[in-house]
Amino acid sequence: GSRALKTDTENEDLVIATRLALLDQPEFRDPERIRELFEAIEAKERVLGVVSGMLGNQGVNVALGGEVDDPALRRCALVASRYGDDVAGGAIGVIGPSRMDYGRVIALVDYVAQAMSEKLAS
Repeated sequence: GSRALKTDTENEDLVIATRLALLDQPEFRDPERIRELFEAIEAKERVLGVVSGMLGNQGVNVALGGEVDDPALRRCALVASRYGDDVAGGAIGVIGPSRMDYGRVIALVDYVAQAMSEKLAS
């Protein structure tokens, strides 16, 4: 977790779950758009850089379109939060279409981040 936000890309770790769920979204039916997104995900340092850049504030952070520094992710929304601390922690987030259910996704990301923080503190 904490390695995912360090600048040493050799030791960074990025876990992507349910990548295929993106294909169910109408925004990602364009083969070129999904190809760009998957290329960004495969080049993990690109996604890690975007997430790291948006996590300056406490709590859940949201980045939309032009706020995202990577061209392949500009047509997406990112919702992310830090969990834990500098010793044992990291970030959790969701990449999805700009029309995602923000109320649900923000609440989910916040809940999971808090639960992971509590678990790491115990």
